[in-house]
Amino acid sequence: MIHFLGDFYIDEIPNAKLSKNQIILLSYLSIKRNVYLNEALDILTVDDRYEMSYIKKLLKMLSEKMSPYIQLEFLRNSKVVAHINLQTDIQMLLDEIKNFEEGNSSLIESTERIIQHYTGHFLPFIDNIWVESYRNMLKSLVFSIFLKSHLSALTPISTKLKLLKIFPELYSANLNYEIVKLFSKRCDVEVLNTVFEFDSNITPVIISTKAPETLMKLLHESKKISVINNTDIIALVDSKLIDKVFEM
Repeated sequence: MIHFLGDFYIDEIPNAKLSKNQIILLSYLSIKRNVYLNEALDILTVDDRYEMSYIKKLLKMLSEKMSPYIQLEFLRNSKVVAHINLQTDIQMLLDEIKNFEEGNSSLIESTERIIQHYTGHFLPFIDNIWVESYRNMLKSLVFSIFLKSHLSALTPISTKLKLLKIFPELYSANLNYEIVKLFSKRCDVEVLNTVFEFDSNITPVIISTKAPETLMKLLHESKKISVINNTDIIALVDSKLIDKVFEM
């Protein structure tokens, strides 16, 4: 499989060394399959920097490096047909989004499967106008589903934490900041961070705000509280005090 989301790598060619422009062309060919040479030139060219001969050379080198998994067929009308014998994470992602939109899978099922494919944004390390445009399109498609899942009471907390690692902006979705203000009177409070800085002496505890007695104990003993949503928090508690907090 060719991975374009998050880190770029090819399972079948682990040592493949492609230039930035070759990666861009490979991603474009993987999505379009049929490409005119002028198109390939347009997505790479900045201020008419490249010539058509450069594009042809680039495509030839790409075909050689990707052999036998990709064959490029050059047609007389300056068109290139890409025969790619590998799956891509992009296509698997789009297929799963289509399944959800057509009602073939539930929100939670689709969310879990999309998380498996969408391990990061599209080629995040590449600065290119077309890449950025396609990246934003994919982000928009995935974000709309993740937002529904994040706001759903049926979505497990463990899944919501995975969503937040990919889209930190979900932190503030539908969040009642009065809750944050209330907790801040007792201890250090933040809207949930993607990375927790704690060691073996600190234990993260997920607790519902609907359990007031336990919640009050946590407020007294916690070093920090991070708000997930309006009903759940994560408290970082001194490990030695866990039994004390939860004793009946």
